[in-house]
This record gives sequence, C-alpha cells and structure tokens, in this order.
Amino acid sequence: MDWVDTAKAISIILVVVLHLRDQFEQFSLQSPQLDFFTEVSANLRMPMFFAVAGLFASKWLSKSWRDLGQGKLALLVWVFILWQPVVFAYRLLVHWVLDGLSWQYTAEQALRVLASPIRPNGELWFLWTLALFFVIGRWTAKFSPIAQVATAASVSLIWMTLVEPSLPEIVYDAIGSGWHGIFRYYFLFIGFALFSKQIRTAVSHLKWHTSALLFCIWLDASLLAAYYEIPPNASLFILSLLGVAGGIGLANLIGGLALLRYLGRQTLPIYLAHSAIIAIFLCEITALGLTPAVTFNLYLSTLILTTVVIACALGLSQLKPLKYMYQRPAFPSERVASPSKRKSVA
Repeated sequence: MDWVDTAKAISIILVVVLHLRDQFEQFSLQSPQLDFFTEVSANLRMPMFFAVAGLFASKWLSKSWRDLGQGKLALLVWVFILWQPVVFAYRLLVHWVLDGLSWQYTAEQALRVLASPIRPNGELWFLWTLALFFVIGRWTAKFSPIAQVATAASVSLIWMTLVEPSLPEIVYDAIGSGWHGIFRYYFLFIGFALFSKQIRTAVSHLKWHTSALLFCIWLDASLLAAYYEIPPNASLFILSLLGVAGGIGLANLIGGLALLRYLGRQTLPIYLAHSAIIAIFLCEITALGLTPAVTFNLYLSTLILTTVVIACALGLSQLKPLKYMYQRPAFPSERVASPSKRKSVA
C-alpha cells in the first residue's frame, strides 16, 4: 500500500508550501503565481490529509473508550498542548522582527493560547479537529456506516454551500480553522475510516492510466475554478471529493518513490515543527538583509526552503531531549508493557 504513505507525503509537502506562502506574505514577499498554486492545491491538500487519516482510524473506532483515550487521543492532546508555547513564541518572534513587540499583541497571542481548547490556535487546529473526529466516530460507531457517511456528507454539503459563504467575515474568522475543518472534512474522515478495506482494495486495482485520469480530472476542475473565480459555495464540496480522488491517483502513480513513502511515515514531526522553522528562517533572512536573494527567484526559494524546513523538522524529531515533544509519556499502567506496544499508539 505504497500509495497511502505517498498521499500523506503529498499533503504534508503542500501544507509546508502553504505556510511558506502565508509567512512570505507577512514579510512582504508576495507572489501571485505562488498564491494561485496554493489556491489550486487547496482542494487536494487538507481533504486528502483527513481522508487518509481516516484510513488509519478504523482500528481505533472499534476499541473501547479507555483504549481510545489512552491511545490515539492521548497522543493528539499531548502534542496539541505541548506545542502551544512554540506557536506563541514564533509568532512573537515574527512580530518583534517586523514591528517590534507590543503588550497588546502579546496579550492577544496569550489569549489565543488560553482559548485553544475551544478554538485551536494556529496550525495546531488539525490535531484538535482530528481528536474530535475520533471522539465523534467512536460515539456514532453503533450506527450504520452508510447512515453515518450520508449524514456527515449532508452536513458538509450544507455547510460549504449555504452556511459558510453567508457568514460575515468577523464571524468566519472568529470560528477559526478547527471548527470549519469539522464541518468541511468529517465526512471524508469517517467515510475512509468505515470503508477502509473497500477503498484500499479499489485503489490496489487501479491501472496507471485510471490513476492519471483521476488526477487530471481534479487538476482541470481546480484550475478552472481558480481561473474563473467560481464561488466556493458552488464548487468546494465537489472539488474536495475530486481532490481526494485526484490525490489518490497521483499517489498511486508515484507510490514507488521511496523518499515520499518515508516522508509519509513522518508527517507528525513535520507538521508540528514546520511553521516555527519557517518563521525562524525568514526572521534570520530579514535580519541579515538577505531578502533580495529570496525575491530574486521566489519559486526556487520556495523549493529550497520547503526542502530545508522538512529536513530540519525531521532532524529535530530525532534529538533525544525533544523526545516527548512528539510522543507522550507512558501511563503508569503501560510502564510494564514493552516499548513496541507503547509505540503503537502513534
């Protein structure tokens, strides 16, 4: 099943590029072409991330609440809490380099950290949303799989086509990415969790030309939607489905690349650390007056920085002093268990 790890790798690379673009914008390094790329890939990036996460969720949704709580949920909650100070710190760093520190901004960021259990802060929203997906999936496990997916898809369709587009901007921003993610992506997560075996079997039988066709259909649809600025309420739900299909098609085509498979097995450490690393690099580039070197060829700079950021994130995860930034400590009841058994919760 090489395509599964490859799909995760594609998603995490696109996430790093997105957050590079976002921080480029903070440092006044805009590129319309890079903006267009992130807009087009948005329909593949997070939909496929959550869908593939669902493939690995099926085993947890059939476990007891105790096993789920001490397993997957404990890991997600642990890293979500532990990385809050990191998000707080790198945001203060960026603000200090660009505008100088202010008590008002510091207080605002501190409030965001305190409110993070109900409104997740920064890129950590993905972990918060994923944890809630496991809770909802376990809570509804007694219902028919078809009914669960149909209900979740209906809620997502209504949210994307009617509710979200009508929200005032201040309300949209106040809700935050975590809550938007629940309404947008739960149907993909639960669909891939409940029909994991069928999906894996179907993808394993895809021919290369079918995989290529799926990718091309998504790419054409996404390019047209971005170029003609089709409103999200008319396209977001369909493009999310096409993005998952196209992403799987692409992953199936290039699943033989060992490097991508490796990255796909390391998505958590990359996801946790990449934004802070980007911020540090851009602050150093600004402080050293190297901004012209970045703007000379923003595409090459994006490629280089994406590669370096991912490498640094992986390197940090291998440092023993940072071990518990990526893995929770064992519960007392687990201390007699073998290391391999404890590691399986990740």
